[in-house]
Amino acid sequence: MIEWQRTLELREEVGAEVFSEIFDIFLEESKSTLEQLSLEDQATLKAQIHFMKGSSLNVGFRGLAELCEQYLSHWESHVPQDMISALRSHFEASTKEFYEKLSSKIDELTPQTVP
Repeated sequence: MIEWQRTLELREEVGAEVFSEIFDIFLEESKSTLEQLSLEDQATLKAQIHFMKGSSLNVGFRGLAELCEQYLSHWESHVPQDMISALRSHFEASTKEFYEKLSSKIDELTPQTVP
């Protein structure tokens, strides 16, 4: 679900503190967007899913971004009724995985110095 290489590249590029801020903003905006999703307004829904796709890719939530892309690519032919719940579930699972595995992934990919 998470593209750890991208997540850790971003963390390395901006530093741990700024990365934490970026990730907190991502979580806030994503939660807010997911709460606002509604099948009633298709144009807004499509824009919100496009936003979710881009921001998810930025922090390494590849699985969520791919799910968004799947919905966007089939938009004209079929918008599944369970799309909103699927996006919310995927976001929650990705967030859980992120918090459970971040420390170990940092350790795996950080070169260890030998005294």
